[in-house]
Order: sequence, then structure tokens, then C-alpha cells
Amino acid sequence: GHNPWRSAYTAFHEYQGNLDRASEGPSLAMRLGNFFEQTIKDFWVKENSEWVKEIHNTGTWQSIANPNFKANPDGFIEWVDGSVTLIEIKFTRNPMNELPLHYYDQVQWYLHVLGLKKGLLVALANGELVEHEIEYDAEYCELLEKTADDFLECVANDVPPAWDGSTSTYETVRVLSEGIHDAEVDLQDLYPDLIAAKENYDVANEQFTLEKSKVLALMDGAKNGMFQGEHVLTLQSRGSGGPYIVFKKGN
Repeated sequence: GHNPWRSAYTAFHEYQGNLDRASEGPSLAMRLGNFFEQTIKDFWVKENSEWVKEIHNTGTWQSIANPNFKANPDGFIEWVDGSVTLIEIKFTRNPMNELPLHYYDQVQWYLHVLGLKKGLLVALANGELVEHEIEYDAEYCELLEKTADDFLECVANDVPPAWDGSTSTYETVRVLSEGIHDAEVDLQDLYPDLIAAKENYDVANEQFTLEKSKVLALMDGAKNGMFQGEHVLTLQSRGSGGPYIVFKKGN
């Protein structure tokens, strides 16, 4: 439920062969990330050469305890004191003042599978080099493992995961529903629920647009928005359409 692009419902239908991801190919963001990964890694090593002995590139690892659990880290940092830290590299056009939860999950999972205690996520984010240190959290990883087990049980029993409100799930349902035929279906209680949700959305969306307009006018091109001394949002520009609001993670 933390992945902003791919829900458990979508992943389920991919596992069951109902969706063909291979034909889609990697997105531009993924291709850029792969292209810049080694460059970002090399630059970071150069900037930290006083403490880093070597970075070891690696491949895919499989858990001995559960062969279904795998990790594919970007490398291992061997420090001059002999200790080892997992490193994960990211490239994004968005700021990363706070670590996105799905990246935190990824690194925690890798630490869990590999038996390591520390991870470092290095990102070139919105033109800035950002570092996030991550300590292994055994209790949190127990929740991750249970989530993975529950998902694999859904796959084994051919029972889709629970519904969620993600765009990924909605688009998956659209793909699986391709083709319109002449028939009637009684919507039962789903119809009043749909209408109520639509009305709430219309009102909330109009109010949200109103408040965004007020904030943009107040900021008048200033990059950072503050509230009670904390940075809460940023203005970014895309093309010639003027700035738009990007909320800090968690807001």
C-alpha cells in the first residue's frame, strides 16, 4: 500500500498472468535512474573517499530462511573501519527532504533479507545530493514479512487482495474490463456509494483548487512555503504554464 505506482491488486494480477507488463517497458524515469545510477554512486564515493574503502557492486540475493524473499541492492559500502553498509541509489526530479515511505520499505526489506543492520539511500533529488541513513528495524520488518506472506497466500489461493483507492488498482480494473457488450447489471448498493463519493470529491476538489490558488498568489513565485517555522511545500515549474505546488512528504 506504500508504492505510489503499483498496488497489491495490480501486482496480484501480474503474478497471475492477467496483465502483461513486459510490453510496457521501463518508464523514462526508470531509464534515467538506471543511466545515472553508477555516476551518482561514483560521485558519492569521491565525495566520501576519506571514509569509504570500496563500494562493491552486487546482484540478486535470496533468503535462506524463505527462498521467496529476494533482495537486489545497488551495492555494499565497505568502510575504512571494516564495517559494511547497504547502499541504494535514486534519481528523481522531486525534492527528497524526507525519505519516501516506499524507499524506506525497500531498504528495510533488503536489510532483512541480507541480515545487515545499516543502509544508506543516496539520491540525486531535484539537483541536490541527498543522503538518508536507515537502521534495521526488526519489528517493522516483521510487518513487511507478514504483508508479503499474506500477498503470496492471495496468489496461491487465486484470491485478489482487498480493494484500495489507488489509481493503479483503478487502471488495472479498466484493463481487465476491456471490451463492452450489450448487457445490464444491477449496481445494488454500489451506486449510491459511488454517487456519494463523487459528490464529496467534487466539493473537496473545488475547495482544494481554491486554496491552491490562494497559496500560489500569496507566494508570488517564492520557492519554499513555510508553516510555523517548518518547510511544508515547494513551488516547481514545468514548461511555460507557471509554477505548481509540491507538498513535502507527509503533508
